[in-house]
Amino acid sequence: MFALPAQSAQHWLAKIQEKGMSSAEDYRAKAAEALVQLGEAKSEAERNRLRRAHGVYLKLASHGAEAAARAELRPPPQKSAKKNYGTGLFK
Repeated sequence: MFALPAQSAQHWLAKIQEKGMSSAEDYRAKAAEALVQLGEAKSEAERNRLRRAHGVYLKLASHGAEAAARAELRPPPQKSAKKNYGTGLFK
């Protein structure tokens, strides 16, 4: 298994946190770029890689909207009465 040295892992983590999460528009742009590259691909392996990348980018672009829709369908959390745990032997 491949493992990064601790310093390298911290470096990449800092870069990811600095950059922030990508937005749906970023992923849609990457999907469009993958389609353009797919048209120019020479080998079957490259075409296969780009087809997969295109699908992944589209899935990532729609993930936020799907999560919001699922949250709206979910019923609101119900507050339950405080439960009294214990046997009552020690007071």
